[in-house]
Amino acid sequence: MMKGWFILLALLPCSWSAYAGEENVMHIGDQPVVLTGEEREAPWPNGDFQSLVIPIKRAANLILIEAEVDGQKGNFILDFGAPYLVLNQTYFRDFRNDYTARVGSATGQGSFAKRKVADQLTFHGLDYVEVDADVTPLGHIEDSRGVKILGLLGVNLFLEFEVELDVQRDVMYLYRLDEDGERLEEKRPETPLLTEVDLEVENNVIFLWGTVAGKQLLFNLDTAAETVVLTNTIPGKVKRTLKIENRTYMKGANGQTVPVFQGRMPSLDIGDQTFRNMRVIMTNLSSMREAYGRNISGMLGYDFLSQGIVSINLKTETLRVYSYFTNG
Repeated sequence: MMKGWFILLALLPCSWSAYAGEENVMHIGDQPVVLTGEEREAPWPNGDFQSLVIPIKRAANLILIEAEVDGQKGNFILDFGAPYLVLNQTYFRDFRNDYTARVGSATGQGSFAKRKVADQLTFHGLDYVEVDADVTPLGHIEDSRGVKILGLLGVNLFLEFEVELDVQRDVMYLYRLDEDGERLEEKRPETPLLTEVDLEVENNVIFLWGTVAGKQLLFNLDTAAETVVLTNTIPGKVKRTLKIENRTYMKGANGQTVPVFQGRMPSLDIGDQTFRNMRVIMTNLSSMREAYGRNISGMLGYDFLSQGIVSINLKTETLRVYSYFTNG
């Protein structure tokens, strides 16, 4: 992977509606990717705590956290498909064009990237200063979900934590880590551990391996994707296991559409645990592969995160999934 390549925004929300001349157009936020650009340092998380309990809200299957940036307070999407803080251009207009970085997408080519340094980002006792952010229009998300979105909270804001997501109870826990990546406050879910697997974290992008029909597939972990997403170039043996329900179209922010297949994935093995009957869409992910520099087979989003209590440790590069329920 070329140094400095990064994803600006991975997969945005979807909704279903009629569209002139086409049946069932799926309005998914386009997949803008920054194909070049400089690396940036992660902001340091300030705050006197060993752990935080952060309530989350949801707009359909988007995970929302209330935060404040430079005096503007509102909803941010928790987006581990974005490497950095992303701000909505509608509300943050004092940006600069970054002529070293050009934005492309799955449905067309865009313009130069936009950047801004946020003086302060705060939420629930956590405080960051001088945060380097990307700026992009997010109005298509707001329109599809009917909620004001100030931006996206990306991966590099959480590098010093173990993040534990319990979407059934609408809560996120943040645990500070020591130099070895161990929690300073050792507290774990009291329910059974379903699986523990290694992650691969490259340039603030999270990858993990799964198995479908005996085939190993590389996934990107994306907390802003509302379903499991598969590339249309997956092996035929994997395709034949899918229960495709219909063909529709993905509509990007630029108005262009590309075909998408929607259905169910009967089973996906992550480590020694099988996750069953998750929603899936299949589409062209070539631009994501190019930007990542990895031959990904898809993205794991909300349907995967809702399978249990999910713990993500970016220092030890470990993912654990705990059951929602105790034995018996």
